[in-house]
Amino acid sequence: MRNSYKKAFRLKKQKDIANLVRNADRINCNIFIVLYEENNLTQDRFNVLVSKKNGDAVERVRIKRIYREAYINTEITGCRFYDILVRPTAGCEHKFNEIFELYGKWRNETVKNGGGKRGLLCDTVN
Repeated sequence: MRNSYKKAFRLKKQKDIANLVRNADRINCNIFIVLYEENNLTQDRFNVLVSKKNGDAVERVRIKRIYREAYINTEITGCRFYDILVRPTAGCEHKFNEIFELYGKWRNETVKNGGGKRGLLCDTVN
């Protein structure tokens, strides 16, 4: 488990984000979309991309905090590391417990299956 969201864990460069949007594997859940691609680094890099459709600035920042907290509190097992971009779906309620559970399941299944899309449990939340 990570203690904080350090700069080394951030996916910030516009070039990296654009590359991820174009080439990454994509998983659609009811409340968010995960774009991910294996990287050659020694840790995951993570970012949340929230559009204006999700609400005003206060709401968007709240959504980012919830997703970052889920990322920080997720145990990492295995030796594969990913660039991860999460895009919350507009018009959904973003509850920490649901997000934490779904993100953890996605992360564990991704590591188990070697980055493939098999066995993902994202469509279990209504």
